[in-house]
Amino acid sequence: MHALIIEPQGLISVTIEDELRELGFSSFDSAFTQDSAIQAAERRRPDLITTSLRLVRGDGVSAVRAICAEEGVPTVLIVSDAVEAKNLIDGAPIVTKPMKRDSLRAAVYQAIHNPQT
Repeated sequence: MHALIIEPQGLISVTIEDELRELGFSSFDSAFTQDSAIQAAERRRPDLITTSLRLVRGDGVSAVRAICAEEGVPTVLIVSDAVEAKNLIDGAPIVTKPMKRDSLRAAVYQAIHNPQT
């Protein structure tokens, strides 16, 4: 399975990749801007997207909306403020930073088995 990690902080991106690898994901694209996320998804459609809200340029929600315009992709929001993220992407589970392993695993399971985007 292939994951797209949209995250401006390199250490967090690597941590997410490590956790997803343990969940069976075998390939990854990482993006820290809205445009690079969209381009990565055009090159290879992800099976899962994890995204931060704020990026170096643009925002994660806009990137996900562009990527999912024609076909939804299970998405997990990984954010600092859960209240700010609530209802930005219908049904997308939210994991707050600092991220806990069990929270990410539960959110990935929910996104894959109950996709809403």
